[in-house]
Amino acid sequence: MRNKDTVRLRVVRSLLAQTKRASETKPIETDAQMLKVLIQNINANRDAAEEFTKSGRADLAEKEDQERAIMDEYKDSVPKVGEADLAAVRERIELVLKQLQEQLGGEFKRETVKVGDVLKRVLEGKEGEEILGKFERGEVVKVLMPMLKGTK
Repeated sequence: MRNKDTVRLRVVRSLLAQTKRASETKPIETDAQMLKVLIQNINANRDAAEEFTKSGRADLAEKEDQERAIMDEYKDSVPKVGEADLAAVRERIELVLKQLQEQLGGEFKRETVKVGDVLKRVLEGKEGEEILGKFERGEVVKVLMPMLKGTK
């Protein structure tokens, strides 16, 4: 910031404000949550740049594009979830489904098992905390749904 990079400074201040605003309802604790804030800001900048271009304000559109480029840099620096992490989530879901199957006495049908109940079991305990540290609930549900559809 000492090199007078005003665009980068404006982006950092904006992201700090967005993070603080998002933390009022639910604290940002994971990289996935921060990535979500970044993506929302990038999309907002893209929309603003398009509107400015339509309005004939190329100067403001260029400013938005510069900010978006910096946010893209930050987005790329956020650690991504790897295949190993995804495999661990699948294993955890399979374990929970097997436990449910044993509890219900053999086979169970998809209609008898609620997604929320399975999700609750997947995310409880130490393993669940590790999953929530890397994934959003919605992402876990996206992995869970095809696995539940595979059960009869």
